[in-house]
Amino acid sequence: MKLLTKIILIFCITTNVFSAQTQIAEISGMICISCQNMVKNIIKKSCPEANINISWREEIVLISFESKSNVTLDQLEKIIVETGFDVGKVVSVNKLIVDPKKAKNYLN
Repeated sequence: MKLLTKIILIFCITTNVFSAQTQIAEISGMICISCQNMVKNIIKKSCPEANINISWREEIVLISFESKSNVTLDQLEKIIVETGFDVGKVVSVNKLIVDPKKAKNYLN
């Protein structure tokens, strides 16, 4: 019984770890916190279940999901472009990332 409990616990932990997804986008043109907040609010309307972290200084948008994203990279790019800002590289990683500085490593 203890072995079965350990297997179930390991399965639950690894399933949660591997199911997370973060979409990372380079964004340019934001010059202040108001720009950052505007972009965040628009993305939040399209992705209400997502955790959104934007840094105008780092020029990064992070959209994290506890499970797989319901927004494609093309859709994310289109949402950002519609805010009036330019989008550079857009990538998706199968892990939870919340630090914009660390996220830049995935864009190289």
